[in-house]
Amino acid sequence: MRLVRRPRLAVAAVLVLLSGLALGGAARAADGGLLQGLPPLLVWAVVAAGAALLVVRCDDRGTCAALGGLWPVPVVILLAGAPWPGAGALTGRPLAALALAGVVLLWLSRRPRIPGWLFVPAVFAVQLASGAQSAVRVGPQGDEPHYLVVTESLLLDHDLRLERDFEQRRYLTFFDRPMEPHYRVRGREGAIYSLHAVGLSVLILPAYALAGYPGAVAFMALLTALLCNEVRLLLRRVLPEPTRADGLAVVFALSPPLLNFGGLVFTEVPAALAVAVVLRLGLEAQGGVGKGLAIGTLLGALPWLNARYSILSLLLALYVMAGRPGLRLWLPGGLVGALSAAGIASYHSILYGFFDPRRVYGRRPEFDPATLIEGGPGLLLDQEFGLLVYAPLFALAVPGLWSLRRSRPRLAAGAALTVAAMFLVAGTWHMWRGGFNPPARFLVPLWAPLVLGVGWALREAISARAALLIGWTLFVAASGVLRPELVHRDRDGTAPLWRVASGAEEWTRLLPAYVLAEPDRHRLAAIWGSLLLLAAVGRHRRATAGGLLAATAALAGAGLLAGQMTDAPPSVRDWTRLLGRPAVVFPTWSFEPRAEAGWLPLATDYAPHRFPGGLTLGERLELRAGSHELELRMQDRPPGSADPALLVVPERPGAWQTISAVDGRYRFRVDGQSAWRLALVGGGPGRIVGVQLRAGSTFSPSPGPKG
Repeated sequence: MRLVRRPRLAVAAVLVLLSGLALGGAARAADGGLLQGLPPLLVWAVVAAGAALLVVRCDDRGTCAALGGLWPVPVVILLAGAPWPGAGALTGRPLAALALAGVVLLWLSRRPRIPGWLFVPAVFAVQLASGAQSAVRVGPQGDEPHYLVVTESLLLDHDLRLERDFEQRRYLTFFDRPMEPHYRVRGREGAIYSLHAVGLSVLILPAYALAGYPGAVAFMALLTALLCNEVRLLLRRVLPEPTRADGLAVVFALSPPLLNFGGLVFTEVPAALAVAVVLRLGLEAQGGVGKGLAIGTLLGALPWLNARYSILSLLLALYVMAGRPGLRLWLPGGLVGALSAAGIASYHSILYGFFDPRRVYGRRPEFDPATLIEGGPGLLLDQEFGLLVYAPLFALAVPGLWSLRRSRPRLAAGAALTVAAMFLVAGTWHMWRGGFNPPARFLVPLWAPLVLGVGWALREAISARAALLIGWTLFVAASGVLRPELVHRDRDGTAPLWRVASGAEEWTRLLPAYVLAEPDRHRLAAIWGSLLLLAAVGRHRRATAGGLLAATAALAGAGLLAGQMTDAPPSVRDWTRLLGRPAVVFPTWSFEPRAEAGWLPLATDYAPHRFPGGLTLGERLELRAGSHELELRMQDRPPGSADPALLVVPERPGAWQTISAVDGRYRFRVDGQSAWRLALVGGGPGRIVGVQLRAGSTFSPSPGPKG
């Protein structure tokens, strides 16, 4: 009762409990229960101090009362565990999304006003840190090194021909392995030019000349910070309350996909900046020559970044012209646009002998409407590359733009048309996922109109469902920034982030996989799409305890339903997340000082000739650094048959180990720098009836050859 009478204390307590459960992690216990990790006391102290600082200045009793709707979540988890398929998904790390939803409600209830002089430096620091983390842990990948090679050629050779650059391997200054040029047709005299547009390479040239690849990273982070500030200024012009615009601008700046692209050398952020500036400048169509030149330059620059941005230039030009600007604005802007179009045609004529920039991609069809059947839902809901899987906050964009039409019809129409056109272009492209990059790359240029729609949807209040969408978005953002290799990937089987940022049940089972064309993808997409639709539609009113509880229950219910509808079997990783760590088993409340993974029953017939590459016991296991012991139980073995060997293979390039059995046990050591595959190879046949893995033992690893 004291918690009820003291709402601040109750809010701090539930935030601490949810954060502790999230930081402790969760896994499946050997007996089928829920294994809840226990973070160190120092972690509890830091979390408690943060919660206290957050709630001590909160005078909004309504918000404090609303956060009471979070209390049933940890109570149900601790009393019931996670007994049904899908129920274990909302345990462990994903609980951080609920805690962050509470933090967002508390922070925005204070109506924060962000000083203009502070916003850009603060966002730049965050984006630079994110970009530096990606540069160190991942490095330039996908199209990034190819833009850098062109910049290198401009700097050293003062031309765009790439033969010498690749012959001399100049790319080794920023790329650590052999690379082939990206081209499909040769230019005049057989010259090799990059099929990528030259605009980005020219844009980063001064920064690259000054500080190389790190300079380019810092410059791209600065552009991202300027983009965030442009969107903040746009929201302040459109939303009725400036403090709401400031608070939401901070949320957007810390959200995927933009946060994952800070510092990356891709064209999407500069394109998004141009779109944002034109949307803001076009709010009032009247202006002078300077404004016309600025708009014309930005629209003319978009096709130099990528030919597919031409549709954005056209639609944004129509948006500006719909305001009936004066001659002093549209004439200089139109002249700049015409000169840009002529320049692009001349550029391709000089290099290739033709005017059409699309021909650099060869005769291969780049766009096919039939691709939209997979690319459309994949752009939104694919577990590796879908926008709404990583930033469900943007589910509010379309309803927000629809509502905005009553207040600002021209702005709403311009934003909506750019979103629809770019979505169709990206969804009909055969490589809609974008290649090796963070999720939703091709939707990043739409960031300003999407943010505009979300901001307008939340102009009056942050509802409980909106808070949960924001909380989930920020949870994903933090996971991706701390480990950028989890989001900066190409087709990877299942999404790396959702293999790691999971609770007692892996989210890769529950989310659709359109890149892999999994047979259950449409069913799972229907479940999560329906949930997001329910969260997005309708008026967003002030959060209540009932609303927050209902939103959380809907999320858990969707997980349960997806667990029943998926074709994917449970992953062995569900049992290994807390190996060697202190944990409590729920609902029995038994303490395990050193958790072990019991994969029972594992009834599999083993015949070595049937598994020439080894019988996989578990793959991509995130094992702690140190010694481990695997115990194998086999039956129906021929007399005198040899034990199979255990392969320990790292996911990253490195030496693999072949471990021999000692009394049916395999002892090995890992460095903790990679995910691991464990497999049996050789030996005699038999029936495997059980496997148990222990971690953190004091034994010495068994000797065995290394591969």
